Amino acid sequence: MAKEDNMPDQTDRLLDALEHSTRVTTEVIGQVRGMEREFQALQEGQAKEFAHLRETFNGRLGELEDEMKSTNAHLDNLVRETVTTNQLLREDMSDRKVAQEHRRKLEDEERDWRRNMETRKLDRKEEIEDDTRGVAKKYMDELWGVFKQPFGYLVAGIIFFLLIKYFAVPPTAMVPHERP
Repeated sequence: MAKEDNMPDQTDRLLDALEHSTRVTTEVIGQVRGMEREFQALQEGQAKEFAHLRETFNGRLGELEDEMKSTNAHLDNLVRETVTTNQLLREDMSDRKVAQEHRRKLEDEERDWRRNMETRKLDRKEEIEDDTRGVAKKYMDELWGVFKQPFGYLVAGIIFFLLIKYFAVPPTAMVPHERP
């Protein structure tokens, strides 16, 4: 009987162990299901957070793309304006260079014209002086021709006499001396 008495104890223990095992298993299953629910909730929360982050990221990325497009368009406009400005500056420099060359050419021409005018004035002055000398020489030659004639010698003698007598000019001052 001891064996029999022992048996129910063993059966009770086995039943208790089985019951305890079932309870532990049920608890573990409950904890696993709780962890599953928490994991599911965490996964859903993270999925929502990830979706929110993705949406925010896509929104910011879209804004950045728009800003980059706007910046690129602005830079393209600046490049075009720079090209246009450079072209205008080149044309202006070219125009200024042509105008400066033209002005320099006009100044050179004006300088040459003034020089030619001065040269002509000097030439004209020399011509007038030559003409004056020529006329004076011609009159002197004619006067000398008159004094060479007999009547002219008479007039010259009278003038010579008057110069000596009334003006007290020595006769040697009237005769031209040749210089050695």
